[in-house]
Amino acid sequence: MLMEDMKPGKPLELFVNREGYRYRLLSKVEAAEFGKVYISLIASGTRIFRFLPSDHIELIYKEGERMWRWKGLKGSIATLDGDQLHCLESLKEGEVYNRRYAFRVRLGVEHTITKLIPKALDTEKKESMSDEEYETFEIPCVIKNLSENGIGIYTNDKIDIGTLIEVKLPTRDGVLKMVGNVVRTESGDFGKYREFYGCSFNQVDRNLSKYLFTMQRAQLKKERGEQ
Repeated sequence: MLMEDMKPGKPLELFVNREGYRYRLLSKVEAAEFGKVYISLIASGTRIFRFLPSDHIELIYKEGERMWRWKGLKGSIATLDGDQLHCLESLKEGEVYNRRYAFRVRLGVEHTITKLIPKALDTEKKESMSDEEYETFEIPCVIKNLSENGIGIYTNDKIDIGTLIEVKLPTRDGVLKMVGNVVRTESGDFGKYREFYGCSFNQVDRNLSKYLFTMQRAQLKKERGEQ
């Protein structure tokens, strides 16, 4: 698929690799032309997300049952018919993408995550989306599973859909930091816990993929009885 084949109104995902972190952003197609797609302006309040020349940008677009991915895009802000939009450029064809290829590992470890509540709306426009101040609340939990896209946890705390959470995971490569939103909840009998939450990441450490790959290999070796 080429960019000009994208249909207005269709949702899409952006992944921006910047300064050691991977940000997940959501938007929708407003217009498309040769080598370009215009998408709804990504902003938080009055803070507009601004692409940097050093950003590595990926785009995932779904139509029907198929998904396509573009890598190495150029991002900017443009004006179309008087409206300010984000613009992404690539002359390459999108590659067929399967989200199930993302590494997912079962952990089953006790941990503490942090619930983040914004202190106040910052009206200044900033280059980064990661430096807003929050009130923090620690939540004891068990991590059920972890992937590049999100995390599943058990806890006895009540957390609302949409709540922002932060996960800091100690590894051999240092502490991995991930930030995301609660997107799914389930109440039930999960051992000593009564709540399950599925969270989708919008910011991940660049070393997460390496960690997941290492953990997955170790689990496979254990299942096969290898040393």
